[in-house]
Parts: sequence; C-alpha cells; structure tokens
Amino acid sequence: MVERIPEEDGVGGSIPSRGTQNELLKFYMGEKMANSQLVLIIEDSKTVALTQKRCLEDERIEVLWAETIEKAKNILKERAKEISVIILDACLQSEKPNTMCLIPEARARGFRGSIITSSSNDDYSQTLMRAGATYKSDKTDAVKTALLTLKNFE
Repeated sequence: MVERIPEEDGVGGSIPSRGTQNELLKFYMGEKMANSQLVLIIEDSKTVALTQKRCLEDERIEVLWAETIEKAKNILKERAKEISVIILDACLQSEKPNTMCLIPEARARGFRGSIITSSSNDDYSQTLMRAGATYKSDKTDAVKTALLTLKNFE
C-alpha cells in the first residue's frame, strides 16, 4: 500500500507503508533500481561463478547460475524473457568450446539482452562472438562488462 502525501511547493509524493519490497525499493532507490535486473552466469568453475555472483549481488542484481549446459537450457526455458545479461563461459566440463548452442537457444526462448563471453582463451571468446555473443570479455572483466551493459540497458 502506498500513501499519498499532499504536495506543497513541489514537495511530497508517495511513501510506501507496509508495501511490497519492490515498492520500498522504488521509493528509496528510485524506479530504475527497483526494476530488478537478472543476470545468468553460465560457468562450470564454482570459484569463478561465486566470485562473479557476489560482485553482481553487491550491486543489488539478481543472479542465476548454471554450471552445465542442461541446467542453462532449463533456466532459459523458464526465465529467458526476464534475463537482462548472460555471462557465458566457452567450455563447460570440456576442454573445447561447447556452449555456442546456448546462444540461439536463448534467443529462441525470447532473451533480448546482451551475451558477454567469459573465457580465459581469446580464441574461445572469438568462437562465441561468431556464434552471436554481444561482447567479448575475459573472466576477470566479465562482471565489469555486465555492469556497464546493465547501466546502458536501463
């Protein structure tokens, strides 16, 4: 529930009282912050994924993590249209790139955001770019690229 405060001299507005978390976020942080942004990290290294996840969550961004191609496909099936950015490792449980199939899968499921490569091998990142990834990054800069992309996405 949102209560209205009379406006005097341009001051006033709606203050949430016992409102939903989203209403409270809109009031205290502004409309853009409350519109939750969702990032899908597709990465088989738990250490890398949890580090990326923590960094994004520190910025109040909701994060999903898939460590296998199958799990990524399941998440895309359920939530592709909600996801703003995908951070995509080239190799999941493999020594060679094998995640290219997820790019058309995401698009076919209604994902319209950016796909950021997250690979320590430039050739593998290039493979993902040829498959339709939006931005090329390495593992250390993927979160920074995602944050810049999300800022421009607002």
